[in-house]
Amino acid sequence: MSALAESRCLTGTDTPDDLTESSTYNSLTGQYIRHCTGLTIVPPDIPTTAKRVQILGNPLPIVKSDSFALLSQVTVLALAYNEIETLEINSFRGLVSLQNLYLHHNRISKLVKGVFNGLSFLILLNLDTNRLKSLDIDVFKGLSVTDLDIRRNELPSLTPGTFNGLSVNNLLLCENKLSTIVSNTFQGLKSIRTLNLQNGTITTIQPGAFNHLTSLIKLYIYNNSIAELKPIIFKDLSSVELLNFRTNPIGELSPRVFEG
Repeated sequence: MSALAESRCLTGTDTPDDLTESSTYNSLTGQYIRHCTGLTIVPPDIPTTAKRVQILGNPLPIVKSDSFALLSQVTVLALAYNEIETLEINSFRGLVSLQNLYLHHNRISKLVKGVFNGLSFLILLNLDTNRLKSLDIDVFKGLSVTDLDIRRNELPSLTPGTFNGLSVNNLLLCENKLSTIVSNTFQGLKSIRTLNLQNGTITTIQPGAFNHLTSLIKLYIYNNSIAELKPIIFKDLSSVELLNFRTNPIGELSPRVFEG
């Protein structure tokens, strides 16, 4: 199982209990740590030999373009539990070896196209518990991410094409402010295995919302406000093994819901 929670959304906290002031660099392992040291900018003196960088628990409002331009060996970057509000275009340019990027528990409200430029080897992107209200079309274009976590944000809608071309296996969107899932919302997600939309405010799923998700195995839409499931709404989900829509105010369920 991936590092992302699959079928549930755990309750987050503002700061981890064990996060205390720390500033170290281990040249043998390449681990660089700056925890709770009052940083307001990304440190310019991170060793170029660093492989794992953790900058946590700092009042860091912005990640500027090319903040990590010389860190070509970093495979894991954790910027969680800071106060990040803004990611500039090319924030992560230069991180050509990056595989895991953790941005959870910040204050990011918008992702613009170009913010993830250069991250062609990224596998895991964690944006859990931010304030995202919009995602630019193609913001994830060029990424090879298999695990994408956008839980506990403030997204009111998703525009078809936002995820186009991604090779995502696991997409977590639970606990957002979505009301309607429109037709072709998830177009282009040819490799998706798990889609999690639980614990939200969804009232309507339009016909065609799950078009072409032929690889999907697990779909979680429970604990929303869905009153009706349209006929053949799941028609393209030929590989689904688990479909959970309990705890919705659905009235009579048409037998045609599962046709297709």
